[in-house]
Amino acid sequence: YLMAGTTTNLLYRQRGNLQTNNYIAASLVSATQNGADRTNHSFKGLSIFVDVTARNGTSTLTIALQSKDGNGNYSAIWTAAAALSATGQAKYLIYPTAENTESWTEMANTVLGAVEYRVIATYGGADTISFDIDLVELMA
Repeated sequence: YLMAGTTTNLLYRQRGNLQTNNYIAASLVSATQNGADRTNHSFKGLSIFVDVTARNGTSTLTIALQSKDGNGNYSAIWTAAAALSATGQAKYLIYPTAENTESWTEMANTVLGAVEYRVIATYGGADTISFDIDLVELMA
């Protein structure tokens, strides 16, 4: 904690990067999966790691990031340019000064400015897909 005068103030709490494993864990699904709402504690960006472990037929997955307004409505901040249509891993970086130094699947020079947000995995196709999504909220 940082000091504000002579007392500790929670508003001045320092935070580092925050990792969330199994943010979405889906097994043999055939519908869009919405992640739980997250609160942005002054994070600048987000890394999204997707591991497609099983895929049947023509199933696909498109990853997106949505903000939530005060009325509970969601709007798109970012949507992946291409759907995932094979097993394997993909990693996305949403950050204001994103540079491709780690072979990201896709990067977006976007600020994670929303107070509340969620990641969604939009299902496509006619069969099932299994996947896991992990997040890392980035401070700097």
